[in-house]
Amino acid sequence: MTKRPWIVNALRALRPKQWTKNAVVFAAFIFALGDRQQEVDLSAFWLVLQAAITFCMVSSSIYLLNDIKDVEQDRQHPNKKLRPIAAGELSVGTAMESPWSSRSPDWHGQTTCPARFSM
Repeated sequence: MTKRPWIVNALRALRPKQWTKNAVVFAAFIFALGDRQQEVDLSAFWLVLQAAITFCMVSSSIYLLNDIKDVEQDRQHPNKKLRPIAAGELSVGTAMESPWSSRSPDWHGQTTCPARFSM
């Protein structure tokens, strides 16, 4: 088996296949396009796009933290043992230092989350 490049393992650990679930934030915008009483402009689209990107970043950071926390149990699982961290293809330290990890000091500086999304 050939070893995958570091960047490929890092991207796999972020689980981009799961990002499609975050497309639900576009639903209200799409329905508003068909409503003649709604004023929908490009700025509304950009806001929705920012929300989707933010959801992807947050979900990926949670996946990383979960994989770090459960690495030993995942190594015993028939399917989860193939994940990059459990398989040893991406080290726990590298995952924790990743800008996508919410434990990374860079994460908060990289999220340009509009005030409307913050609590």
